[in-house]
Amino acid sequence: MRNACKILGVPFEIVKSPKNIRTKLLKESLWISKKVGYLTDYCGNCEAILRMISMNTARKYGAPFVLWGASALETLHNEFYSEYRSTGKQKKSHLSFLIVKLRTKIKVVLKDLRKLSRIPRKIYPYVGYHSIKYSIYSMLQRREFHFPLRYILRPHSVPFFSEKNPIFIHFFDFIPWDSINCIKILEDELNWKHPVDKVSRFDCSIHCLANYHYLKEYGISHDGVNLCNFVRENRMSRGEAQARERDVVDSTDKECQELLNVIGLKKFGNQKVKKWGKQKSLFS
Repeated sequence: MRNACKILGVPFEIVKSPKNIRTKLLKESLWISKKVGYLTDYCGNCEAILRMISMNTARKYGAPFVLWGASALETLHNEFYSEYRSTGKQKKSHLSFLIVKLRTKIKVVLKDLRKLSRIPRKIYPYVGYHSIKYSIYSMLQRREFHFPLRYILRPHSVPFFSEKNPIFIHFFDFIPWDSINCIKILEDELNWKHPVDKVSRFDCSIHCLANYHYLKEYGISHDGVNLCNFVRENRMSRGEAQARERDVVDSTDKECQELLNVIGLKKFGNQKVKKWGKQKSLFS
């Protein structure tokens, strides 16, 4: 990014989360995960902050447009991609959707009262001790980043893309997404070097948790789902995708444990992060 901005002659601005709130958010989300038995909210405010900082920075410099880099090919739930790109026009139906969903849940519980015992675990991510701390840290972080009040008071919400001032342009609607072949461009034009001993995404230190979660729930990593998209689009052979998936699976244990050590949760579990299908889960 530094090299790209230098070549283009534009300012490169770094925005950092203040007061170590990112680490606190992650810690609380992991404690919530341990209470409920599955990973939840580990990404914290990532998407919300990326959008809000982009909007605020564009307004600061008077830039009319923001080039946004997400693509349908790398989106895991392609059927929700249009909703992901929403500018807020669908907001009116959201409440009715929640009411219908709640009524359905109530009917399911009434048919089998044994499911009442699951309610404490289901509501802990919203009203539990660590959940309350998580919400407080999220609101504090949003305040520091100058979120509008309506988003500060809803600590799990994600701002909609603005339609003007600035206008968000989804870059890969116009330029084909091809991350594999573009690596050569990064190396040749920007003197980029691939990080040593890093297999999965290196732009996000908690991405290993996403791989962990998907491997535990579905038997395939988060990266593996993206690789399936590449195979279907004839961007990669099935054999290549399988080889990359094996590398991700082999590295996820180590990366998750290193992350826990970095944020000060060395004694978080009684065992290392699970080997898939063999050991008890760290979060159960």
